[in-house]
This record gives sequence, structure tokens and C-alpha cells, in this order.
Amino acid sequence: MNTDGQKVLLLSDHRFSDPGGRAERFRTRAKHLEECGWQVELGYVSEPYVLRFPIEVIRLVRKARREKVDVVNSVNHPFHLHVIGFIVALVAGVPWLVEFRDPMVTHPDIEDDVLLPLRRFVEWLSVHFSDKVVWGDGIQIPDNYYEETYAIPEGKVTRLPFAGYNAEAFESASTRQYSRFTVTYAGSFYEGWIEPYEFLAGIEQYVAQYDPEPFTVQFYGDWSSEYQREVEKRGLEKYIKVHDFVPHDEIIPVLKGSDVLVYLSGTKTWNQQNVPSKIMDYIGAKRPILSISPEEFRVSKLIEEHQFGIVSDPTDPEDIADKLHALRRGERRFSSTEGDADDFTRRKKNKQLVSILNEMVGTENGHAN
Repeated sequence: MNTDGQKVLLLSDHRFSDPGGRAERFRTRAKHLEECGWQVELGYVSEPYVLRFPIEVIRLVRKARREKVDVVNSVNHPFHLHVIGFIVALVAGVPWLVEFRDPMVTHPDIEDDVLLPLRRFVEWLSVHFSDKVVWGDGIQIPDNYYEETYAIPEGKVTRLPFAGYNAEAFESASTRQYSRFTVTYAGSFYEGWIEPYEFLAGIEQYVAQYDPEPFTVQFYGDWSSEYQREVEKRGLEKYIKVHDFVPHDEIIPVLKGSDVLVYLSGTKTWNQQNVPSKIMDYIGAKRPILSISPEEFRVSKLIEEHQFGIVSDPTDPEDIADKLHALRRGERRFSSTEGDADDFTRRKKNKQLVSILNEMVGTENGHAN
């Protein structure tokens, strides 16, 4: 064991310096774990080309030994990272922490994947041969999925808190100033699943029904030509602004300065348990959320329970218009106090992760006994 403080080898296909939310979340994790006596060594894994797989394994085994790591932590997506984690931990002779950030075999996007049998095997391998399994609250699996699917000892699986937002980043960021009422959607769309058509219909209804003062609805993300044609069809060009993806530190001022933040869940029932990291950033911005999602979805219940915003029926443009109007007029109570948001910080999640790491190596407060 490394007696100079603990080290965890984090296996990821993202570097700390990469753009995007996952790299930014891992950078924050490294900072929080370091504060608790754990150093994060990043084991970057390139694309899973078959010929490179043995090379990557050998390289990471050498790194684990050279850095004298105490735990190997593999995070799925892609799923082959768990295979590498298994081999590296076994050869290095250290505990293996498996972390599921997405469903490995139950997500509908992979139902027709030719590699589904391999995914099932890797999930079985990961659950049975790891020392500890953790999964992030808010991903699309039932509460007791791993316990009910696999015969595993009680207490081996732990559900971590929601992914959370980086409180320090939001506190230090500036706030974008807008001259008119501004509604923002930040994130990806998925064909046939999460698309802006119902929201655009709601905006058209809002304009027709309430004849509002000038306002802007802005989209940051992967806008398509089909979506733009829908905007033009509905005569909404003067209200809609489209932007490409921007780095995480650049979207924070946008979120903080917006009057309303929009989330779209789609209506697919297999998405019912999902609470995406986007919602955590919306909470961190402390602005009202308009969640266009079925009321039985977990994200809807979360927003209503904590009064982070308002939920609207995704199949009813008139209801979307009414809810947007209510938010603009301040007719709905919105909770933005520190106490509400503090429960959803990344520090809370990472604090529990530290406790699990300490337990795995038999330490307290990140230092060897």
C-alpha cells in the first residue's frame, strides 16, 4: 500500500484537459478527492481498436505499478473500460472499484447493438469480480437493478448521490446580462427521442395566446436543419437564437443570466428514471426550470418537490405556453435558496466516494492506518 497518501487510478476515455462535461466533472472530482487525501491518477484510454487493446492494458498496468496506486476505478461508457479495469487491478494486485455512469445493457440505444451479448458479459464480470460497485443516482435503471439481476453480497453496491454541480465554478462565474426575457436550452438532442418540436409548438402557442413583449429563446447545442425548418414553418425566426456547443465554463454565465432554463425529457417510458447532469447545472444556476416532461418522470418529481421550477405536459402546447407565461409573470413559487441547492453539489457526491475508497483500503480520512 502507498503510505504517502492514497492514489486511485481513474480509467477514462477523456483527458482532464478535454472540453465537455465529463472531463470537467473528472477535474472537479480530482480536486475534491485531493482535499481528502486521495490523489487521482488519470489512466487515459484511447479508442477501443482491437490491436491497441493489449498495448493499453500493458501501459496502464505499468502505470499502476509505477505510481503505486491503491485502487483502480473504471467508469463505463465505453463499456470496454471495465475490462481494462479488471485486468489492471488483477495484475497490479489492488482493489477494483466499478462505477456505472450509464446503463450498460438496459439502455434502448443499444438494444440492437451486435455487441449486446458482450456487454452483458462485461456487466456480469464487473459486478461479480469487482471489490465494490457504485452507480450514479439519476441514470435509467431501477433502484435495485444490480442486486436483483445478480446474486451478490449485501452492501457491495452503493448508489451515489446525483452527479451534482460544481458549486465553486458557479460561485466564481460572472452572469450574462440580457436586455429582454431570455429562455435557454443547453444540451444535445436525440433523433426520435428528445427533440424540440413540442417546445416550438408551445412557443408558437405562447405568442398567439399572450402576445408577449419581445423575448428570446436560445439553444446551445446540436441544432439541425430540420429544427430550423420547423422554426420557419411556425414563424418563430425573430424569437429563436441558435448557438454551437461552448465549453462548460462559458455556458455557466449564460445559465445564470437566463430567466428560464428548459429541460426536455421526451416521452419514452425507458427514460422515466433519468435525471441528467444538465439538471444539476440548472440547479446550480439558481434559475427557474421549465421541465417539459411527464409528471410521473423522476425529473418532474425532483423539480416539483424542491420547487426548482415548474413541470409542463410535453404533449400539450397550450400547457407549455401557460407554464412559460406563469414563469415570466412570477406566478409560480421558485426556491433558489442556498440550502436547497447545497444538496446537489458535486462535493457531496465526491465526499461519499472518498468514504468508499477509504473503506476499500482500510483507511480513515484518506491516510493509512
